[in-house]
Amino acid sequence: MRRALYWLIVLPLMGAAVVYLLREASPVFIDGSGLMPSFYWGRAVTPSLGEYNSHRSYFDSLFLRPYLVGALVVIVLGCGVARTLSRRVRIFSSHTFWAPAGVAIVLLLLASVVSDAGILLRVWWGPIILLRHDALRDLPLIAQTYIPLSVLCAIAISGESYIDGAPT
Repeated sequence: MRRALYWLIVLPLMGAAVVYLLREASPVFIDGSGLMPSFYWGRAVTPSLGEYNSHRSYFDSLFLRPYLVGALVVIVLGCGVARTLSRRVRIFSSHTFWAPAGVAIVLLLLASVVSDAGILLRVWWGPIILLRHDALRDLPLIAQTYIPLSVLCAIAISGESYIDGAPT
């Protein structure tokens, strides 16, 4: 019961933190002709400033959707799959913090590669994150995003271990 309550409290807080980190790393830009999202799947919605000001809440909800989907992917991979893998793989069992963080960062990088591959194979539309020719230029931005996300997942997983009084 304690674990369910823990996750019921932690997951919404974590979702909000992940959305914040993603929005900071990949914001919606305003250029001379209007707004342009930098984090999206599908065709990007690019309203003019007049259209945006007329229907602000509509466009804000459209711009927020990819961040919510991204947060869901981070939470499922970082708190669900990473938690399960780091507890089941014998090598990681004694490392209660760094194992989930390492597994989470690898899973998040793999998810980005899968997303990029889908875009390059024209399965869906979106920005390419890691598989670009100039991805090394964005390495600091990638590190500023993926490392905090994986540490946040590891903190959530480690916190669950201590709610019963002892690591599991």
